[in-house]
Amino acid sequence: MKIYISYSLGLTDLYVASRLAREAEAKGITVLTSQQPTMPSTWSVGPTHPILAADAVIAIATRDSRNFENFSHDLQTAVGYRKPVLALVEKGILGQSSDAIQYIEFDRQNMGQALAQINTFLESRKNQQNTNQWLVAGGLALLALYLFGQKK
Repeated sequence: MKIYISYSLGLTDLYVASRLAREAEAKGITVLTSQQPTMPSTWSVGPTHPILAADAVIAIATRDSRNFENFSHDLQTAVGYRKPVLALVEKGILGQSSDAIQYIEFDRQNMGQALAQINTFLESRKNQQNTNQWLVAGGLALLALYLFGQKK
């Protein structure tokens, strides 16, 4: 499984992103990021952008975030490509909600509950991906058995 973590280069954003990346990698999840401090609003997602390669997207916004436009852009891009999306936002900075985006608020002094929610999000995505792989493998095995049975 691959996740894309979108974050600003503010100190809190870097801390949260690195902690989240370490925990995800410890679970065998590949972490993709884009560490550009700012991107112009004309920036577009090309065929090699990590959002397209990711199985899920987590965007981080804190009081230290330098550019909320990039945060919103990454969220909307992920939704546009039908990626599961989670927005990890520091308490008191954003009051948005969306059917396509799961928002989790966190307190920088105590991130335990937010990390538990993210863990649940990642585990469910990982399990869904594993189930889909088993379904494909099972379907291919049944097709192979059918085709071998037809040759007799």
